[in-house]
Amino acid sequence: MWVFISSLAVFFQVASSRASKVLKSVLGESFLGIIISDDHSAYSAYHKNGPRQLCWAHLIRKLKALKESQSSPHAHLFTKNLLKEIGKLFTYWYAFKQFRLSHEELWQATTLIRARIKRYCLHYKNSPDLSVRTRAKKLLKNWDYLFTFLRCREVEPTNNT
Repeated sequence: MWVFISSLAVFFQVASSRASKVLKSVLGESFLGIIISDDHSAYSAYHKNGPRQLCWAHLIRKLKALKESQSSPHAHLFTKNLLKEIGKLFTYWYAFKQFRLSHEELWQATTLIRARIKRYCLHYKNSPDLSVRTRAKKLLKNWDYLFTFLRCREVEPTNNT
């Protein structure tokens, strides 16, 4: 089940595939809007250079699952530190929503948080723990899609709508 949501409509598509061909059949050969999605590869294949926001709810669930797996000390430290920084990031996001800060103020306020998240990913991208290494590399690969919500008023940090 694919769900496409805009400010005007919701469209459901039942398909036997999770491939990017479904996106093409619904959205056309190219889409000019911002896609908010999980990190499934079909979205990257379809929207190669388009604006996108990765769903933080999905990312947080994956990090929590990795932490709970207790697979290694790296898994514990990596996820503990990332989840702490993500918590700070969302403290600013909620303050932004409540107090109507500008996006420039939000972007500036989260500069150090984003830098620390990147530093943790760079540190753990060569972890001996395959799950940690994979998650760190995936976050770095999708870096440009993590913080669109901090720059664009119409973009939410999750696809929970």
